[in-house]
Amino acid sequence: MQVRSPVGTFPLKVRRVRLQRGGVSLDTTLGAWASEVRFGRSDVGLLSVAVGALMLSFLAGRASVRRSR
Repeated sequence: MQVRSPVGTFPLKVRRVRLQRGGVSLDTTLGAWASEVRFGRSDVGLLSVAVGALMLSFLAGRASVRRSR
């Protein structure tokens, strides 16, 4: 995954996922910097849509591989 910002585009790598009270925390590196992404209860809808989109992409890719065999 990459993050585009006014100062450039940087790779985002997830190092660890933690469940904490009130949400989920991702320990990441953003280019050369350590960073943290937190999802709280108010982000559940957005997180659900993102996970659903990833799952649909994965399943569509699997289906296209099966058809090409």
